Amino acid sequence: MALSISRLGWVALIAVALTACGRIAPGDATASASGARSQAGCFAPAVNRGAPPARSNAAFAFDIDRRVMVLFGGGPAEQVAGSFADTWTLDVHGWTSHDPSQSPPATSFAAMAYDLTHHYMVLFEPASAAGASPQTWTWDGVTWTRQNPIHTPPTRIEPAMATDPSRGGVVLLGGTDSSDRSDIWVWNGSDWIEILADQGPIFGSAHSVIVSPKDGSLLVAGNLGAYRYGNGAWSALGVPWPAGTGYVGNVAYHVGLGFVRFGGGGETWAWRPGVDSDWSKLAPGCSPPGRWVNAFRPAMAYDDWRDVIVLFGGRNRNDTWTFDGSMWAPAKGGAAPPVTPSPPSPVHVGSWARLASLATGRLDQTATLLQDGRVLVVGGSREAESDQLATAEIFDPKTNVWSAAASMAYPRARHTATLLADGRVLVVGGLGPGRGNSEIYDPKTNTWSPAGNLISARANHQAVLLSDGRVLAMGGRQPGRPLSSAEIFDPRVRSWTATGSLLVARDRPQAVLLRDGKVLVTGGVSVDVGGSLDAAVLFGSPLATSEIYDSTTKVWIQGPAMSVGRVGHAIVVLGNGDVFVVGGTRDAAPAEILDSRSHTWTSTTVLAPRIAPVVGVLAGGRVIVAGGMVERVDPATSSYTVALLDSVEVFDTGRGSWLAGPPMKVARWLATGSVLADGRFLVCGGGNPLAGGNDAVEAYTA
Repeated sequence: MALSISRLGWVALIAVALTACGRIAPGDATASASGARSQAGCFAPAVNRGAPPARSNAAFAFDIDRRVMVLFGGGPAEQVAGSFADTWTLDVHGWTSHDPSQSPPATSFAAMAYDLTHHYMVLFEPASAAGASPQTWTWDGVTWTRQNPIHTPPTRIEPAMATDPSRGGVVLLGGTDSSDRSDIWVWNGSDWIEILADQGPIFGSAHSVIVSPKDGSLLVAGNLGAYRYGNGAWSALGVPWPAGTGYVGNVAYHVGLGFVRFGGGGETWAWRPGVDSDWSKLAPGCSPPGRWVNAFRPAMAYDDWRDVIVLFGGRNRNDTWTFDGSMWAPAKGGAAPPVTPSPPSPVHVGSWARLASLATGRLDQTATLLQDGRVLVVGGSREAESDQLATAEIFDPKTNVWSAAASMAYPRARHTATLLADGRVLVVGGLGPGRGNSEIYDPKTNTWSPAGNLISARANHQAVLLSDGRVLAMGGRQPGRPLSSAEIFDPRVRSWTATGSLLVARDRPQAVLLRDGKVLVTGGVSVDVGGSLDAAVLFGSPLATSEIYDSTTKVWIQGPAMSVGRVGHAIVVLGNGDVFVVGGTRDAAPAEILDSRSHTWTSTTVLAPRIAPVVGVLAGGRVIVAGGMVERVDPATSSYTVALLDSVEVFDTGRGSWLAGPPMKVARWLATGSVLADGRFLVCGGGNPLAGGNDAVEAYTA
């Protein structure tokens, strides 16, 4: 799967912390079953109600789509056939026990990682006895499914695993069988593929792995030191294991801190690849008590959503701790939450229904609601930044059927499509051969005709229908530079004329017509980051500013600033003329509403981040926000994690409050959303996988 993030460096996609059997180093302590007191006032009981039963050697990893830690198996004894075959999840509310229809056999020393490509957890179980075979299982948040691959890695305990979108699945390496191993395998959704045969170095004790989406290279930190795999071979990075710590402990990768090791005696170490030449011993004000006993390890992994390392259990313990980079903290003061910690699930508003698919999967397309109620979908790409489409399709909401429309003269994506006053559709610019021209579609005759060449070729721009029937196109980018220029199309003479330029260049802004006939443009970036949206959010310094255009003076003036910079946001005009803006931020941020009379912004409550969602105004003035993508940067390595969203939120403008909506059937970003005449909200195409267009269509009914 080609990813738009592939130009970047190391990405910590979710590294699973693992340890293996080893000798107890001097100073490694056995944890007391009655609890232990670390630094002053930092206490955690050894046994806590509501948490999973005390255990060691459980599989533990983070589900980035569902935002929960997942724990499976483990046991109180040093044996592969563990005592537990239970599944637990941990979120901000606490632990929840699950009762799936089927589960893997009880096991210890297994490995687990989340597969971002296929949106499930992958569990590799070692063979339970001589003559048996390892097993592969997947967890979709509801139940476990045993997979039946043609090939399976040889059995081993405690390999390291991590998600690997560069190869379309998860990667597994190392572990111990009759000896320590260094072979590399990749799960691709149906089979295990051996990438490298067993050879030195050998990773059999504590180690953790992260994957680079740029070239699929691996970075491993463990008891042998730090190693990089690339171009078919391992190379040492010259970073030794922390002195005096032996071969015991847990390792996980924290975005921002790098690799974090929790030692057997309760000490915490960190190493940032590319920044530090050695491990640093940290001095958090609070730390979990030491708990490593030979072959009885606690579980440790990174919670990408809360940005913390999570530590659970150990021999005769079931306490839960989190590490935020400066301090360890016991859950609820050391005790796990009660047995039923989570509040009742919110009552979802409305429902989704899958409809007939597009003939061609696409992202970065446009969808225009025609005057007769049908929806015209135009262009887009089969894959981000390449393979643009000239094809068009029309959806009839009366029959829920798609039909082919005439194709444009030029393929294009990231263009604009504007419904003209006479019912025709103006398509402007875009990525691909159509960047410098425009075309008009006539739905009555199902034909396209030229609409003239632009003064400035552009993609990632905005276009707004003015009150007098002309169309204003503004901003966007040409290769290598964002644009500040603007131009106006007159449909009566089919010609473009220049108008006043924006105050600042804006790549990927959002714009609407205000009730007074002026045009509001918001956000975007003025820094060239190559045109990709994910890079713009992370590295483009998104703009919080806005500008207002007056077509009578042909001048832009500074508008009111939003509370936060945005790019990849969504914008919509409410029934009363106010403007609603949401998303387009890497971090949590409120949606904002512009009062169209006073030109002042007010904020809603803070929402979880989402980039490139779809938005629509439903009956009764409610606003639906669906899908998008989230990403988080790692300042230590200038890399980041990504995940597509299927989640839905509905804002009640009357009450000023948010409600959770049911998730979409398909997670996606860069899709289109259209409110139909019958009140349904139609979502088409978009990116899933991240950089590939999909053909899924679904409709939301309130």
